Amino acid sequence: MTNYKNRIPRHNSNTPSNYYPFPNLSSPITHTKRRITLLRTLLRRLWSDAYLFQKDLEKRSYEISRIPWDMRQDVLAEKFRLQDIGVDEIEFVLDHEHLFRIFNLKSWEHGGRAYGSFHQHMLRKYMRKDILIDSQPTAEIDFSAYHILMLYHKKRIDYPYDPYSVCEGPEMRNTYKSVGLISINAKNNKSAYGAINEELEENNIPLPNIDKPLVHLVKTFRDAHKPIEQYLFSGIGLTLQNIDSHIMNAILMRLMDKGILGLSVYDSVIVAKQHEAFTKEVMTEEYKNIMKNFNPRF
Repeated sequence: MTNYKNRIPRHNSNTPSNYYPFPNLSSPITHTKRRITLLRTLLRRLWSDAYLFQKDLEKRSYEISRIPWDMRQDVLAEKFRLQDIGVDEIEFVLDHEHLFRIFNLKSWEHGGRAYGSFHQHMLRKYMRKDILIDSQPTAEIDFSAYHILMLYHKKRIDYPYDPYSVCEGPEMRNTYKSVGLISINAKNNKSAYGAINEELEENNIPLPNIDKPLVHLVKTFRDAHKPIEQYLFSGIGLTLQNIDSHIMNAILMRLMDKGILGLSVYDSVIVAKQHEAFTKEVMTEEYKNIMKNFNPRF
């Protein structure tokens, strides 16, 4: 499952307990609560048996998940090159993948997205581009501005612009993407402000250098989208997830009927590149089936 070339000196009984083999690294990843160096602990486990690397990689994510949330980002922000710890290549084999749909609020009409597969929760987007299906390169086809456009289409409006760039230009797109998506998921503007601030901080997106920047961002997004203003702070996000879950389910079933493997990532699909054009056609058709002939955007 994992290609791992062991170029790390083997740990033995004579190795000091505080030995850290890579002094040139900026700082070790530390379990803040217990003050355990995660990287050193990980290496000590796998020096004797390289094949344990994959299992320890999985355990490491569990260990990090036990760190208090307010301290976890400092740990995750630490960076090191895998080559510096003797890893030339890691190969993840996606087999026996299972998906299960999660509904919310004790209702079949809220939520319903499929979760549970390795490629969804363990691989970042920049890693997913290297996924191979039957040894063939793949493409990830992503609906763009999915939920915001869906709200316009519910109102029978064919909105022609990028709903995020229209606020304060393309350079602020990522900021207003967070503002917009959080605003339609939040149940009131007070909770939205805190969630927006947290997400922008997590993604290293600075707030505008003005008085009351969160109020300004929310007001600007609201003013730019008066036709769907009623949906802001309404908690409609789970209803939209329910709609997009039916769309995705139909897409995957149609691909399966054609013998094409599709890997869903909530609002995108990964397929072998040779099936990219056909998959985009299917995604368009299934969106139009649900959203009364409005076209999606990619």
